[in-house]
Amino acid sequence: MNNSTQTLSINQTSSTLYFKSDLKSFVQTDGGIVDRCDGRTEIVFKGIISASDVHICPHCGCVMHRHAISTQRIKHVPIGSSTSEICFERTRYKCSNHQCRRTLMQKAPFKADNHMITKELEVYVMSLLALGNYTLKEISRIVGLNQHTIKSIDLKRLKLIGVK
Repeated sequence: MNNSTQTLSINQTSSTLYFKSDLKSFVQTDGGIVDRCDGRTEIVFKGIISASDVHICPHCGCVMHRHAISTQRIKHVPIGSSTSEICFERTRYKCSNHQCRRTLMQKAPFKADNHMITKELEVYVMSLLALGNYTLKEISRIVGLNQHTIKSIDLKRLKLIGVK
């Protein structure tokens, strides 16, 4: 994440928090601050994924149509002492070919593989782990993720650098 391009602002007339980020294809539509049960605050950024209107079935080549929409929430990098979350709608598409009828979910290019977090948060956790100054539990508290998620990211980091 490039810190020089991040901007955090509050629209005084609507009390909406806007955050300029480098999340590919994420368009923020709303936002706010909520209190978590552990006493911390969480900044929530609501939005949509910008995408093309035409989707082609990867199996048969026919046009796919919108089948359903679901809301997904994933953790993002903390801002100060507050955790943050991205909340967005993903579209499920269904093939129009009656012999195929396969479905696929709209891609979220900013979501990390195998976790409900952004790629930016995964990189941030890896950088904290690489410092070697924090335990898994301390990193868990800093970023607001479960210790098992931190351990999984650490194992991925160690594989990337060639440690067995």
